[in-house]
Amino acid sequence: MAAYPDNEYAAEFGSAPDPANVRTTASVSGAGGVQGPLYKWVRIDAVTEFSLQLDVDSDSLPNDNTIPIYYDGAKFNTTSTGSQVLEITSFAILPNGSQKLLQYLAVPVPLAFNAALTLDGNSVQFSAPTSSNFWVKGIDQGSAGSCNPGSSVVSAVGYTNASDSSQSNILNAIPSGPPPTGSPDLRNQYTNGIATNPNVAQVTPPPNLQTVAGLNALVQSITQSADAVISGPATQSDSTNVMPAGMSATNPKIVVVSGDFTMNGWHSTGYGLLLVTGKFTYDPDGSWNGIILVIGKGWMYSYQGNSGATQFQGAVFLAKTVDASNNPLPPSSPLGSPFFDFTSSSASNGIYYSNCWIQASMPSLGYKILSFHEISQ
Repeated sequence: MAAYPDNEYAAEFGSAPDPANVRTTASVSGAGGVQGPLYKWVRIDAVTEFSLQLDVDSDSLPNDNTIPIYYDGAKFNTTSTGSQVLEITSFAILPNGSQKLLQYLAVPVPLAFNAALTLDGNSVQFSAPTSSNFWVKGIDQGSAGSCNPGSSVVSAVGYTNASDSSQSNILNAIPSGPPPTGSPDLRNQYTNGIATNPNVAQVTPPPNLQTVAGLNALVQSITQSADAVISGPATQSDSTNVMPAGMSATNPKIVVVSGDFTMNGWHSTGYGLLLVTGKFTYDPDGSWNGIILVIGKGWMYSYQGNSGATQFQGAVFLAKTVDASNNPLPPSSPLGSPFFDFTSSSASNGIYYSNCWIQASMPSLGYKILSFHEISQ
């Protein structure tokens, strides 16, 4: 670095980096006579409004040089929504002696949820239990490790297509009043504490969750990093061990069931991310803290009562990427109709949004390049 100083950092941030916050790693040891890379150095740092010269929060104030920038799948923000934006700056000297300085903006591939229950697709199908214990709440709750709930809220139930029957299908399925004397109005049990109840709203998932191709890529990426991958049909007591040993609140796991999965008579709590590509039949004797993805058939079915206070805490996401014969849809085709199919007798305590459990269960999905450019030398 002494022979090839990084002058770009000061140009972007207004001063040299604080040595106390700098960590360096030698990229080449020189062992075995291996030739080193053309790059003399590569820097990775967080960006700010000041370094980007961009008023991200549109507050008309001078660009801030301390607040990190995040990317929610569609746009930058300063509210910690989505993934933090990282800057990768690389300096190289080519064999002809010319110098090159390249810069990239990158983020971890976003997996963000803006509803406790998201139904991603067209002409959503929905049925709701009549139990007074069943709630869907977009109010952040639930601690995980050192993470505690925040004050932000999301929608209780989210749908993605505002031009079809999705909203009306959901609203018409939620039991309405007048309820029996002394019973609660069940419409008020779909809430985020701010919007009018029942809180059923259009949401916009990250771009990679809006297409068949993107969802298929997500399934593939999660499967590659899973702690357990099971071929369905399977149950939680399947001999292939759907629920991995050692799964706990302090050790969440990633579980993928490639096919149908029936959770039946399981009086326990799962922790982490559960991905089911077939039909997910849920017996509400069990609970789950983390992320539930039903991507493929996009059908989550519950048909019986429970024997305790069970619930989902985190986020539940449904998307249909197969046709009526369960054949994969073409990558460019519209999404199918996901089905949240909780019969009147189903009796879990419901679905509760929890940012802490989402973050504790978030898989590593690689990085997405947002932009790159060469800086003149």
